[in-house]
Amino acid sequence: MNALRKKYKDHRDEVLTVVQVTNDLLALLTREGLLDIADCVRYQGMADIRKRTQAFLEMLVQRSSDRAYRVLIQGLRGTGQSKAADLLTDVEEETNLIIQLQKLLDERIDNIDAFIENEVDRAGVLKTSPREKKPCGHPKQRVTERSKVNKASKEEVTSVENKR
Repeated sequence: MNALRKKYKDHRDEVLTVVQVTNDLLALLTREGLLDIADCVRYQGMADIRKRTQAFLEMLVQRSSDRAYRVLIQGLRGTGQSKAADLLTDVEEETNLIIQLQKLLDERIDNIDAFIENEVDRAGVLKTSPREKKPCGHPKQRVTERSKVNKASKEEVTSVENKR
């Protein structure tokens, strides 16, 4: 949340004019558990847009949560407030988040690969080389298979007719 605090402090005047505390943004933050109904009612009841935005952002800064920062940026982008999201986005923080997510994805992929390998071994399924693979049922392969069957059937019919 230091990223939000820093960016808010650096661009305060511009942020207060650009950020719109919309019902959609409040609903998203409520669904994510960052606001409660009382918070929503309080912000919706504020007539002065600038004061509402200021109170809203200062509340988020005080709650100091990295998750709140990510959800806020996501919510701003999701409600068409890209300029506000850009002002509040810390590139270094976003890069760190991407690196963390990539590590998590890599770990999960490794776990899935290990699980599949274990299940293949457990089931006694033989791994096949690319040349040994059976048709997978792709429409092009089905047409090819049907063509072979139809061609074989036509040959049988022709051979039977020739015998007569």
